[in-house]
Amino acid sequence: VSGDTAVVGAYGDDSEKGSAYVFTRSGSTWTQQQKLTASDGAANDFFGYSVAVSGDTAVVGADGDDSLKGSAYVFTRSGSTWTQQQKLTASDGAANDRFGVSVAVSGDTVVVGAVDDDSYKGSAYVFTRSGSTWTQQQKLTASDGAAYDQFGFRVAVSGDTAVVGARGDDSVKGSAYMFTRSGSTWTQQQKLTASDGAANDNFGYSVAVSGDTAVVGAQGDDSEKGSAYVFTRSGSTWTQQQKLTASDGAEDDFFGWSVAVSGDTAVVGAFGDDSYKGSAYVFTRSGSTWTQQQKLTASDGAANDFFGWSVAVSGDTAVVGARSDDSSKGSAYMFVMHTATATPTPTPTPTPTATPTATATPVPPTATPTVTPTPTPTATATPVPPTATPTVTPTPTRTPAPTPTATQVPPTATPTLTPTPTPILPHTGGPGLDNRALGLLAGLGLLGAGLGLLLMRGSRSARPTA
Repeated sequence: VSGDTAVVGAYGDDSEKGSAYVFTRSGSTWTQQQKLTASDGAANDFFGYSVAVSGDTAVVGADGDDSLKGSAYVFTRSGSTWTQQQKLTASDGAANDRFGVSVAVSGDTVVVGAVDDDSYKGSAYVFTRSGSTWTQQQKLTASDGAAYDQFGFRVAVSGDTAVVGARGDDSVKGSAYMFTRSGSTWTQQQKLTASDGAANDNFGYSVAVSGDTAVVGAQGDDSEKGSAYVFTRSGSTWTQQQKLTASDGAEDDFFGWSVAVSGDTAVVGAFGDDSYKGSAYVFTRSGSTWTQQQKLTASDGAANDFFGWSVAVSGDTAVVGARSDDSSKGSAYMFVMHTATATPTPTPTPTPTATPTATATPVPPTATPTVTPTPTPTATATPVPPTATPTVTPTPTRTPAPTPTATQVPPTATPTLTPTPTPILPHTGGPGLDNRALGLLAGLGLLGAGLGLLLMRGSRSARPTA
């Protein structure tokens, strides 16, 4: 999601040829603007397996294209019409690389993951746009990469900073790599790991970045209860700021399966919660402390909906995908955060002091009447009307069917409000979130401001069942 535009992938559509849907918001209403498909799409391309959007540019991954060599498609919007601008492929692509399994976009920069490249060591490719032409700028790899690391499983980008997840690294303990661009050259800035990481945590299963803040999911942590880690950058050094867990977390919730961040707001998906009905958690930062603000659930949720499979956030808007809703037809839910704002007290204008009355001295023998000067009128204080300060608030992506083999951990913050989102009907009351439900076609997932998520738990080359 980016502002008033959301993109949702449906990679199972039309014999897994796949598609993606663009929705736009007018006021509080979301409307489908266009259905996107590949100009050369074919069965089993899995177009829509990953999605991302930034302004008027959307990117859609098709990791099954051309014998799993994979590809990604860039679309641009003019007015209300989206047009395919270019098809992206890896300069050294080979069968089974799965280029396009993850995608991210920020302005004129696109990052595409190729998780199975080079014996599952994995890689990621950066493309930049000049005019209307996209060119591969650099191929990214881990400085200490090894087979089955699955570097590129998830990618995210914000300006000149990119993060690439490698969930299989170090016996599936997992890691994430930060890269920065200077001119046209990308350099690995740091490797991130969890301070309490353990085998099968799957740290790096999901990643997100916004400015100097990165969030990395570890859905396998603590018997798949799951967790997410926030890192912040000072200068060129990234430091773990906090570990996030769900306040009511339980085993097999898979908290951290999907993550998104925008400024001081983070959203974490837990699709396994409550018999796979699923949920998502909103955290906000004050100073250097993150607190759980709210738990999001679908107003019409049911077991095995997989709500929280993908998440995205942009400002005050969050999107949560429910890939298995309605017999795997899928859906996505839009939430908007409202924060109460204190009204400033008007300051009255000071009242000026009246001029004292002068009295004439009488002269005998004839008394002279006392002159009484007219006092200066008192100015009336004019109150200054208070100015309301607009409130900005939080927004989510989607990934493949689960093959659970990792682990998770519960949070401590207490939600401030837990509304029951009703499609198209806003929640009333103080600070909280309203939602708009969007029912979509076969296997819908979604993406956000940077993130279309994917899954692939367990087997490294086999695609999860939609």
